[in-house]
Amino acid sequence: FERKDILDSGCGPGRYVDLMRQFNPKGIVAMDQGERLVNVLNERFKDDPKVDVQKGTCEKLTYLDESFDIVFSNGVIHHTSADLETMIRDHARVLRKGGVMFIMLVGKDGLELKMWEFVRNFLYDIPMPEMFEALKDTMSPLRMQGIVDHMYGEYQQTSQEEFENWCSSIFTKIERKP
Repeated sequence: FERKDILDSGCGPGRYVDLMRQFNPKGIVAMDQGERLVNVLNERFKDDPKVDVQKGTCEKLTYLDESFDIVFSNGVIHHTSADLETMIRDHARVLRKGGVMFIMLVGKDGLELKMWEFVRNFLYDIPMPEMFEALKDTMSPLRMQGIVDHMYGEYQQTSQEEFENWCSSIFTKIERKP
């Protein structure tokens, strides 16, 4: 991360931005679509000139080609209805030659997703504000975000083979990091 330009696409509450700041990057663009979240993050990182919080969507990036040394999107793009392969290509487009992209997607046929689908069906009629109110004093805001992502968000799922096929036509080197 040292002296690298980094994009955190779908940065959420900024937990990875916090981690990456420790390694002396040249700059981090922390991008998310939530206006309220962007305002909170701008306040949180206002004293760090290396962090630029921006409102945007990972469905169609507005950055110029080859703008970043590292493109990071952890558990985000599968929450959209946009075509996954198209989004991966768009994220690769803003990556400089020799750069690194880290992306994590939900895989097909995982037990975790089946469990969350069951919970979603079980709690289908509970509105999100009531869920927040019931849980607000029992867990951290980061954990609450995970619950909301799983409870109220749908997921696109892809197989490892499908994902690797998309990536092999885009990248010269692919490494799976368990």
